[in-house]
Amino acid sequence: MRFNRQHTIYIIAGLLLVFLAAFGAQAFREKSRITLSPDRNLVWRDFKQVKTIRNKPSINARTATYIQPKINSTSGKNGVIRIYPSVEIGIDPDHTQVSLGFLSRSDKATKDAVLNHENGHFKIAQLIGKQILNAIEAFEFDKSRYQDQFDSLVQEHYKYWREMEGAYDYETTNPRDLERQKEWDNFFEKELSR
Repeated sequence: MRFNRQHTIYIIAGLLLVFLAAFGAQAFREKSRITLSPDRNLVWRDFKQVKTIRNKPSINARTATYIQPKINSTSGKNGVIRIYPSVEIGIDPDHTQVSLGFLSRSDKATKDAVLNHENGHFKIAQLIGKQILNAIEAFEFDKSRYQDQFDSLVQEHYKYWREMEGAYDYETTNPRDLERQKEWDNFFEKELSR
């Protein structure tokens, strides 16, 4: 059989549709299983302006994040349950705060550096949320105790989340280390693009 130009176009279009159906749908499913609020970098208007944070004038800003995994559905076979989860990741608007004194006394470069650092906390939550989603999807849950196993797996990741938050602040703010901040920024970019 001889292919002409029209046959070639049909074949390429068909292959493109198959590719989009296979890989585009997977990318859409993964994206829709993780919800970010806000679905962008943080800006100062996301922060509640307060006189002081935790009664400590030395704290410039604070980002309080949450990760909320949820079981959307399950399927089981031979005593093994697969969980199809979703994860909501966001900021707590009442506890994500910036000091009014910091905003009034700081120059643009300092405000930008602190905002970048605070965005790092939001990115840590995104990384941990993604890890939770992947861990849940890979785990074979026992039919009789899947809720306990789910809760335990989530708590394990929450512990790692607290540790990463502590390491991030310690390495970048005690004292402020712009070089180490840049290393963390590169880490976030690399890990979130996976």
